[in-house]
Amino acid sequence: ILPAGTMIYYSNGRWGLGSLCQMTGSVLPKLVLVALPNAFVAALVHTLLRSDDDDVSADGYSPLGMDGVDKIWSGYTFVLGFLVVFRTNQAFQRFWQGAILLNQ
Repeated sequence: ILPAGTMIYYSNGRWGLGSLCQMTGSVLPKLVLVALPNAFVAALVHTLLRSDDDDVSADGYSPLGMDGVDKIWSGYTFVLGFLVVFRTNQAFQRFWQGAILLNQ
């Protein structure tokens, strides 16, 4: 970790791709600390539910049943689309506000 205010000098390498694999100034180490435990828990839960898949109850319920996934997916995509449009609109307005202020 670099002290505050220290400039990070990036070397693009021979083909300009050197900064893609650079760990200094990267969020990858923090990302791995968050992502790997969650991936492990998801794999563990999936394995445990998959082992109980033979135990289908009399009414046909299974822990891995996919009933209602289409409704969940459509709600998720609606919310995600709304957020993308909202953020894009905000960025567009900020861009034009800055462009107008620069031209004054």
